[in-house]
Amino acid sequence: GHDDHRYTVRVTTADEQGASTDADVFIVLRGPANTFPKRILYKTLSGNDPFQRGATDTFTVYGPGVGDMNAIEVGHDSKGHNPSWKLLTIEISDDTSGAGSTRYFHCNEWLDADRGDRLTKRTIPASGSQTPPWEASSGSPRRVASPSLFNPAPATAGGAGGGLGSLDNQQASQPQWQQSSVAAAAAQGSAVAAAAAAPAAAPYAAAPYAAAPYAAAP
Repeated sequence: GHDDHRYTVRVTTADEQGASTDADVFIVLRGPANTFPKRILYKTLSGNDPFQRGATDTFTVYGPGVGDMNAIEVGHDSKGHNPSWKLLTIEISDDTSGAGSTRYFHCNEWLDADRGDRLTKRTIPASGSQTPPWEASSGSPRRVASPSLFNPAPATAGGAGGGLGSLDNQQASQPQWQQSSVAAAAAQGSAVAAAAAAPAAAPYAAAPYAAAPYAAAP
């Protein structure tokens, strides 16, 4: 294939101690139509020294069109004064194909012959989502909820248990609600207090449960 496609490659280095590298970094693009040969990323569009801690560097590379990008190989030659590198994310757009071609390659790993799994080359699958997996899953109420909360239970009149259950489930992210649920439990009496202390036993009302944020979590 001729080098008739222009790709814009944006590389984000992790914002951590020692994450930057001065080794030569290369990428290989893979897709159903072609494998894009190895390209060294050395000249940034801004002229900045690439792969510094916390920085996003933009490169233009030319090569054959690979179709819908499904993976990349990325690595470095372990040379230079400080070759160790922590790659966060690479974003690649096929400028020749145009809109809708952008793919994200989320890494968040070291490429270091002396650290972690000691790999200096990784194959990263493509993602259509700009949100990396480690951000998508953090802070979600679903993670602090007991699995038993998701068991269906008959609705009760008034729904006090359901309301409290929803509040309890939010405590991790909104501590100020904790005080109100404790106060409500005291006001409602010992039965509801026991339900709040052991949420699995609470008879959840259908409406507040269905509207709870974790029900809609991906």
